[in-house]
Amino acid sequence: MASIRLALTIAEHRSLRRAALGVGLSESALSHRLRALEEVLTVSLFHRSSEGVEPTQAGLVFFRQACQALHIIDLAVANAAATSVGNAGRLTLGLYTSLASGQLRDALSDYRQAHPDIEFDFVEAARSRLVEGLNSRAIDIAVLLGPADMNLGEALPLWREQIHVAMNDGHRLAQ
Repeated sequence: MASIRLALTIAEHRSLRRAALGVGLSESALSHRLRALEEVLTVSLFHRSSEGVEPTQAGLVFFRQACQALHIIDLAVANAAATSVGNAGRLTLGLYTSLASGQLRDALSDYRQAHPDIEFDFVEAARSRLVEGLNSRAIDIAVLLGPADMNLGEALPLWREQIHVAMNDGHRLAQ
């Protein structure tokens, strides 16, 4: 992938020398990387001359599609990173209380506005089923009424209503 990005830089600069300066490599090293890429592809990407380089017809086709592919890969990497830190993806929220009104509904509404790329699935169940769901990782977060259960680990009291949020220590949002 790095060699493809280098070739795109060469195409943009239309010069090995200017591209090498732009990426911080020697012109010789950049030329070797380009030749290695062309050997792998079994295609010449550039016409070389003393005035610089021009993409071949095959190079133009390759660069157009390579740009699109790299954009998709960059997007996939960004989405994976956002998902891993809880800024995107899907969360299953187990509830032992109603979202009809109250501070929990308001907190979830605020969270959704701040994190529009997160989708929620809601599971309403008895406390014991929610705990089972946490243990089996079918539920990411459980909001429980009543006193904290020491078997679940450290509880995070939310309000005086004694609602608690529980999740596994290893969950990406546990921090």
